[in-house]
Amino acid sequence: MASQLPSTVSPLTRKGESDIPPAGQAMTLRKEVEEGRFQADLFYRLSVFTLSLPPLRNRREDIPILVEHLVPRYAQEVKRPVPRLDDAVMAHLQTYSWPGNVSELESLIRQAMVLCRGLR
Repeated sequence: MASQLPSTVSPLTRKGESDIPPAGQAMTLRKEVEEGRFQADLFYRLSVFTLSLPPLRNRREDIPILVEHLVPRYAQEVKRPVPRLDDAVMAHLQTYSWPGNVSELESLIRQAMVLCRGLR
């Protein structure tokens, strides 16, 4: 089965999981339907509402908003006071390309809340 999947899709191997890849993976579901590897009825159910969201590197103005949301959330999770980030830190965050998109930013904020002391 794995040899039939496109190279961008890795087979799921954990017991009890479906062999249908998550919708967020880099593949064109329409093409998969046409080639008989994805159920057409499921495709049309998923296609009721299509959302196109540019990568975070193309939405740098969203980074301060996301940071302002994530920092208090993870500070509370680790029972630390909410730090104030310097403008230089925010500028640095806005210059990074974020290949992992919002998930990477979220992970960085979480790590910072756990590992850093006296964040400014």
